[in-house]
Amino acid sequence: MAYKYKPNKSVTKRFKVTGTGKLKRRHTLSTHLRSARDGNKKRHLGRPAILNEGHARNMRDMMAIVGTRPNATRHLRELKAAKLARAAAAQSGKTPAATTAKPSTRRVKLRPVKTINATVKAPVKETAKAKTKAKA
Repeated sequence: MAYKYKPNKSVTKRFKVTGTGKLKRRHTLSTHLRSARDGNKKRHLGRPAILNEGHARNMRDMMAIVGTRPNATRHLRELKAAKLARAAAAQSGKTPAATTAKPSTRRVKLRPVKTINATVKAPVKETAKAKTKAKA
């Protein structure tokens, strides 16, 4: 007999799933000793926050939520909106610049790769002695 997967109930109590599959969480520091915090801080802490997507994937696995991918949902919605905008522009006979552009894509900054064996030599400033030796 196969093992029946049991979701982690503590995770399901701590997070709420949005329509696109993102996870909402509550802020810390919002229960007791609130008199030490100013009004802006208390208002900010009362509003839910969205869990970072790297952690959200793991939590969705623990909650046994399968098939929800918020970034893919966002991308598909952008494509659909761009397609509708192009169709509307084609019907009206106008092609505004905003409708001809492709949907925005998130750009990731690439970090330089550090290798173990690579050594980079910094440029060395020439001293007065080195200049005189080079002339001679």
